[in-house]
Amino acid sequence: MKKALTSILVALTLISAMPLYNVNAAENPDLQALANSLGAETDHFNFTNFQRSEDFRPLNWDYFDNFYKTCTNWTAYSGESRYLTSGQTVALGMSILEVLSHNGVIRPSDILPNAQTLSEIDFCKEADKYITLYQMLQEHHEFNSAYRYKLFQWSPEQEVEDLCKIAENNMINNRYFLIFINCKSEENLPVMLASVGIGITDGEWEFNGKKYDKCILTLDPNGVAPDSSPESPIPMPFKESVCIYVNSETNDFICPAYFEKNLSNFKIAAIDDDSILNYKGAINPSNEINEKYSTLNCVLKNGMEYEVEAQKSDGSTQIIPDGYNIKGRYIKGENDNLKIKSTKIYEPEDKSEPLPSEITYVDERGQISMASSKEAVYTIEKNKYTFEGDNNYSFWFFTALNEGFYNYSPRYEWHIQGDVTDNICFEYLDDGILLRSDNEMKNIFFTSFDYKKGESGLPIKWQQNGKYLKFDSRNDVMISLDDNYELYLKIDPDNDGVFDKKVEKGDYNSDGIIDARDATAVLTKYAELSVKEDMLNLGEDLNHDGVIDLYRYGDFNNDNIIDARDATAILTYYSKSSVE
Repeated sequence: MKKALTSILVALTLISAMPLYNVNAAENPDLQALANSLGAETDHFNFTNFQRSEDFRPLNWDYFDNFYKTCTNWTAYSGESRYLTSGQTVALGMSILEVLSHNGVIRPSDILPNAQTLSEIDFCKEADKYITLYQMLQEHHEFNSAYRYKLFQWSPEQEVEDLCKIAENNMINNRYFLIFINCKSEENLPVMLASVGIGITDGEWEFNGKKYDKCILTLDPNGVAPDSSPESPIPMPFKESVCIYVNSETNDFICPAYFEKNLSNFKIAAIDDDSILNYKGAINPSNEINEKYSTLNCVLKNGMEYEVEAQKSDGSTQIIPDGYNIKGRYIKGENDNLKIKSTKIYEPEDKSEPLPSEITYVDERGQISMASSKEAVYTIEKNKYTFEGDNNYSFWFFTALNEGFYNYSPRYEWHIQGDVTDNICFEYLDDGILLRSDNEMKNIFFTSFDYKKGESGLPIKWQQNGKYLKFDSRNDVMISLDDNYELYLKIDPDNDGVFDKKVEKGDYNSDGIIDARDATAVLTKYAELSVKEDMLNLGEDLNHDGVIDLYRYGDFNNDNIIDARDATAILTYYSKSSVE
């Protein structure tokens, strides 16, 4: 484990104090003395940011198990990869714990028994565990969207004004806050930095010909004393070179140390909400965040652009622009619904993508993704999702709901794809998902998944267990689960709004009657499938349970094939029932 500590992330670590260029410090405050008065000497760990070394792999499963227990449904199955990706460096985890400790949310002794200050904690197993777990908080949607909202939805002017306001308010109350800096490396690679804001002061500073009149004091987990060596880094979290200097008139800012590292394209955000910083944390966690956030990603491919409109409960609407310098939207607060219009603005050379228009939306309910083969208008409401397009198009719909937002345990993940004309709507009801359309829904392929622990020998390994259903319908249908969690269709034949009749085999158009129209529909489907090479095997065990159930509602004679004999059998049944 010691190697993990000494393998310093050189790209971000400040090996020595960076010089301040052209500084006019004649009337400036003593920044070191001010920082010490704010707790800079004691309210930090007694080691620096580090990178995981190879001998730390495979995962420390004790850490991962603790992290996994905080995951919601839609993050659980990818928890291992999330842990690996986010757990390589730990500056964020260190910074969060330093903020929470100074603010009294946690105590140093919660990390290491008998510790009175964080500066008494050297690198040890206990510190490593908690730092790693707090590093993982960024994998929760609520945390991730909160800081990305400020980083990518706000203009640079808004960011700096908010940073100074948070610094001033928290200094009055002797509180620390978290600072994120997003930037680009010299190789144009994305870099995310985290540090601790501890206060703010006025003064006169000049860097490279630009003047600054405010200094936000910081503690940086990458800060290393000048006489340190890479093998034995000595922490020096407060240095003037890692403070953030602001011009309050222009809202320009600079961090000299990062400037010296040739980092560029800076975006900055400050978070002082302890409910965010300790959301599902390992010590005295908060289980709710004071503000709600959501994330909308509109996929830019095949010449598409997107217009996003939020519709409020008071009848007003708000256009939500792209995030600053990125094509994404981070949204604060609750919306009654979102309306996303995709428009093709040019025809790309590569036309291979079958579903060029695509969005993904994440909020406290979970994640949904919607894609269309043509331009479409997507509407996202509470438990209701709608596609609207012109003429015929293919669609794909995916949703993974979090606990408390569905009644279909254990099947919380649903995939639906197919073909439709003009529109289709998916609505979550208590006992299933309702599919509505003004026209026929064709080639609907519905899949539901749960996840269970595998037998791989690892402590936790998640595997999909899927159930499938394929059908056509000229009527609204509800997809439900029976007592064995098998999928089936229900309809509302008397139009009373209650979908309470189970669709029978032979009722291919789902209208509650087995008649000549179903026979015609089965013949049409048989002809359609027969000309497709990939559909020559008309009987398929989709669920791998020994039952052939491809287009099961058309296999009226139960021979595991949908063909003309089923149409004949349906007509025979209809003739007999009509006479009776």
